[in-house]
Amino acid sequence: LKLSLTSYVLRDEDDPDGGFYAPNLEDGWLPRVTMGFEPPAELQALSQRWSFVKVGDRYLKPHTGREWNECDSAEIEQIYNCQNFTTHDRFFMYAGKGRLFYHVGECDRHELTFIIIGTGGCGKSTEMKATQSFWPVHERGILSPNIEPMFGMSQVITAQVIFCNEVSADLNVKQEEWQTSVSMEEGSYAVKNQKPLRCVCKGQHFWVGNSFPKKFNNQQGQVSRRLLGVYMKYPVKPRDGGISRRIFAKRGSLQRKQNLAYHKFLALTGDTDPLSVPETLPPAFYNFYRAGRRETDPVEDFLSDGSYVTKADGQVMTMNEFKELFTQYRIKNDMGRAPRWSEDLWRNAFNDRGAFVQRFERYTLHGEELVNVDIIVGLCPVARGGA
Repeated sequence: LKLSLTSYVLRDEDDPDGGFYAPNLEDGWLPRVTMGFEPPAELQALSQRWSFVKVGDRYLKPHTGREWNECDSAEIEQIYNCQNFTTHDRFFMYAGKGRLFYHVGECDRHELTFIIIGTGGCGKSTEMKATQSFWPVHERGILSPNIEPMFGMSQVITAQVIFCNEVSADLNVKQEEWQTSVSMEEGSYAVKNQKPLRCVCKGQHFWVGNSFPKKFNNQQGQVSRRLLGVYMKYPVKPRDGGISRRIFAKRGSLQRKQNLAYHKFLALTGDTDPLSVPETLPPAFYNFYRAGRRETDPVEDFLSDGSYVTKADGQVMTMNEFKELFTQYRIKNDMGRAPRWSEDLWRNAFNDRGAFVQRFERYTLHGEELVNVDIIVGLCPVARGGA
């Protein structure tokens, strides 16, 4: 009998020892079964149904042979339809949430936080409520908006899953502690009026909110390569006040779908971090990645675009040419007011490409003599034949 791992299952609050709730069974309940090396007869009889068994301190369900896209989640699909998600986008959405059922480093070595940024009424809160329902309250870690930056992570670091339901541009979380918590490294987390807590974080992160965390330093892409997520730009129409109730009634099917999608994700990606090859991401996830780079490191994203400027050994362009093309790029992507131009803005992006800036009192370029000009060596406008 093939088994696959799932998260903790729902129990009857009035009779906690009476059994496990299995929504897809005809009677809805499966008596408590403790599984040894050989499946008991009653489990074999249910091998083609949805049921739960306990193995040690974990819970498993018999494999029914279904694929992730065959499991019912019509209410969640309605949200994704309103966002115009492709099948590839949906697959990553379910896989990202399925990954939450496993500890950091348990099945993959990716340093990822699953995140949804969206407008009001887009369905992100419904997603959060449905996902939180798989864990009892005492096993959830909550990063609230008023969290203390110095001590906040120590309050959630031992949770099974870490949720943040109000991600904002100035998120009050220490970036270094967050990065450590998703990296399988031992960290030291400050505890108020006590000794620091030293441990390895086991809980995955799931964040939703209204804005990319711009407060974090993303000059080297250290934030973008850890945030796997999407922008949900469109409100769900029509609004359905009973959608959460119907989702909760079918949590077994949703959990199964997410779990199967994650294992499919593992089979497809292997040890390759999907954010290390962003061009292979689904459209919505790739757009989120690029938008995050634009908001936090616009020059890096401008150079990565490849439509305006390209790396070209031995070729040059003036800084004024670069700034003019950068302005066109900002206007095209509706990026608003340009930042103050300084070396800090472009230094890292230039260094990564081996480009550098030299100041000349006189310089001749394409037959034109320039005075007191900054020349960029190693970059060339695409329109001038650099591509």
